[in-house]
Amino acid sequence: MKNAVRVIALSLVVVMACLFLASCGLSGKYEATVAGTGVSLEFKGSKVYIQYKILGATSDEKYEAKYKIDGDKITITVENKDDKSQSLDGTFDFKKNDDGSITIGGVTYKKV
Repeated sequence: MKNAVRVIALSLVVVMACLFLASCGLSGKYEATVAGTGVSLEFKGSKVYIQYKILGATSDEKYEAKYKIDGDKITITVENKDDKSQSLDGTFDFKKNDDGSITIGGVTYKKV
């Protein structure tokens, strides 16, 4: 009987740890736009895919990056940097908002 209790307790700890780790990540697509111009971020696993929108049209260029959230900071590492993507590479303030949006470096991205 003691072994069964230990197995159940250990299972609960593992499940809670998995839920905690999963809650730290992001998934889905977020956009920050003004008058149809802005940035789209699509989070999948440990990667984020970045696209620019100009006057409502999505750019053909899509940048792949890795991201890591550590408390109230997010570090984005763009794999193939160029002049356009360099401003999105680095460590920024990060916040998950109550309305489902996220704020990165003072810019609020709404989930779409």
